[in-house]
Amino acid sequence: MDLGYDVIVTITGIVLVFLILVLLMAIITLEGKIFDAMNGKKAAAKAAASAAKPAAPVKQAAAPAAAPAKAVSQPAAPAPAEKPQAKAAPAPMPVVVTESRSRRTGLLGRLLGYFRK
Repeated sequence: MDLGYDVIVTITGIVLVFLILVLLMAIITLEGKIFDAMNGKKAAAKAAASAAKPAAPVKQAAAPAAAPAKAVSQPAAPAPAEKPQAKAAPAPMPVVVTESRSRRTGLLGRLLGYFRK
């Protein structure tokens, strides 16, 4: 084989891989924008529905009754001083025991186990 042909095939493969990667990124970005637009429409519909509902009538409070002319004012009693309590130590985190050895149930795990023997 010619070395020039091998170089052309290699460069073409690398360029093709990166072009496909850029295409996949563009597809994922487009999907994200579509779903954001769908969520925006749902939020706008909810806001319109809540705005369309009439608000509950607000009742005004009655004016306060006139105070008696000779009200006896009593001095306020001082609030009892509370003794600050010491903070308790936080509870220790629970220890979770997992399996001692990893389970290799996938194809790659089985192949690795086969070649390690």
